[in-house]
Amino acid sequence: MTPRELDRLRRLAEMKKDVELAALAQSSRRLAGLDAQARRLENDLRQARAEAVEGDMAFARRLAAFESWSDRSRAEIEQERERALALKESLRAQAVRALGRADVLAKMKKAAEARVARERAARQNERSA
Repeated sequence: MTPRELDRLRRLAEMKKDVELAALAQSSRRLAGLDAQARRLENDLRQARAEAVEGDMAFARRLAAFESWSDRSRAEIEQERERALALKESLRAQAVRALGRADVLAKMKKAAEARVARERAARQNERSA
């Protein structure tokens, strides 16, 4: 391949990476919105639990609705996170292949694995709390 062709391939890889990063950023924004909604609903749950001391039947209906939504929402959030992580790894691998630098891929993979482990530990802590 000529240097011109190689440069064209590199630019195409960069454009593809930019498009995929934009999709990842949009997914991250959706995740942030879902997280904020979950926090609001958890605050509502705390308030509903405080009202339960008074024995209000509305509390039971509100709690059931929240728990149903919460279970579904947590599963959706987890799926979004897994898809986002898979997309990040795919983008990193493509970028490294385009540059031909296996050493960078190993460092990125190690960092990603550490980040995933931290996130999983944080989720476990959230669930156990």
